[in-house]
Amino acid sequence: MMKRIIQTLKAYPLTVLFVLWSLVQFLLFFRYGFVTDFEGLKYQNDAHLLMEQFLINPQRVFYASYSIVVALLLEIGIGYYAVLIFQLIVNAWASYLFFTLLAKLLNSNVALITTAFLIVNVQLQMWNFHLFTEALFISAIIIYMYVVFTFDYKVLDYIKLFLLLIFLSYLRPIGISLAIPAVFFFGVKMQKEWRVNILVVMLLIAAVIIQFFIMLALRDNFSEFYSVATKKVWIIGAYNTVDDYRQLSFLPDFLKAIFLRFVYYFSMLRPYYSLSHNLSEVLFYPVYALSLYGVFGLYKNSPSRFFFIIVTIGIFSVFTILSHVNYHGRYISPILPMFLFIAAFGIENFRTRSIG
Repeated sequence: MMKRIIQTLKAYPLTVLFVLWSLVQFLLFFRYGFVTDFEGLKYQNDAHLLMEQFLINPQRVFYASYSIVVALLLEIGIGYYAVLIFQLIVNAWASYLFFTLLAKLLNSNVALITTAFLIVNVQLQMWNFHLFTEALFISAIIIYMYVVFTFDYKVLDYIKLFLLLIFLSYLRPIGISLAIPAVFFFGVKMQKEWRVNILVVMLLIAAVIIQFFIMLALRDNFSEFYSVATKKVWIIGAYNTVDDYRQLSFLPDFLKAIFLRFVYYFSMLRPYYSLSHNLSEVLFYPVYALSLYGVFGLYKNSPSRFFFIIVTIGIFSVFTILSHVNYHGRYISPILPMFLFIAAFGIENFRTRSIG
């Protein structure tokens, strides 16, 4: 009986994933509703400014993509639930592309398991029910990864890649950074073609220059982190105990503070979370383990995809650790699908060894 059920699930993976996705979204909607306050108030104001005066808020130019989307959807006339519906549609599409990509590279069974992990991960899915940029940013990065990894050098591929990068660049300030892993991807993939190498070097230089200006824009955040860290150990900025306060008089202590922040960033645990919330974060740890097990398999399968993912994880993690306060896991969420992608190769390693 159980064997027949498993065979049925394997025969209809997309149906299984759709049912699972629908169940998760229903439960999260029951838990959160649609959160439009807090940071969502900024995007509401920006959307109304755009609708009424046709102006982009100059203080949030690099969030303009989201404000434009919200403004356009409000014109439908059903309120902010139009935004929620749109975010869910984009998330569902991203999940489908994630499955399709892994099914092409590996097989449908591994793709089914990995995409199921993607769907049940609360840290990723909860943002669908917030009027925050994360909702579209996470899904758009998955779509962007699919477009890059399946790039076929046709006119439509260039158009999709360009439009997605523009959209991401104005969705969150760090969005333009995604040009760098794409440059690495194409550079590694076509390293034997000298004309392409020249173009890649030029693009990489341009990307580094852009990255420099982004770092300048974030200098206040880093200055704050540095100034606070030189007075006390500042790990995530959300909590400190009396024991944490001490003078950091030399570089090793400062580096220790950064290292601790790195640990807390990837652990995703917070003392102000509920026990159930922290336990749900711990459930992601096997994905980390599978990623370590599968990382060489990914490199062997495709060095270009390997460098794309590693560079993306590196950029996002370093920028967050040095400049942002990752209070509620908002800044690690965009790279969690990258770990899941690598973990798929770990699952494939287990599968092939068990068969062998």
